[in-house]
Amino acid sequence: MKDLHSKWGRPIGEKCPFAGSLCSRYNNPEFDQLVDQMEASPAGTPDSPTYVALANKALDIYLRDMPEIMLTEELHVVTFNDTYWKGLAERGRPLRRPLPPVGSLALIIHKIQPVK
Repeated sequence: MKDLHSKWGRPIGEKCPFAGSLCSRYNNPEFDQLVDQMEASPAGTPDSPTYVALANKALDIYLRDMPEIMLTEELHVVTFNDTYWKGLAERGRPLRRPLPPVGSLALIIHKIQPVK
């Protein structure tokens, strides 16, 4: 959502300084305020009701205004379970995400253990 903050926006006709992200023509002060509050709060988790409430309000604005239309689809969800390996999806580990980046995946692979 931070990519749509108006601080990164540029007027029509002005080139965006960043390719692909952190630049849009969208400008909504109410949305900006929510994103600012989200960035100022501790890292967002489902355990933080305040952060989740802010994210829900920002998402409502996003869905109402539709400032962008996705023309591509990327499926980045990797499901983990403990059927054959333990240590893949442990709660509280910073590497536990729907799509671990390549560097984190290497750290995960070296820490998993076979289920006996």
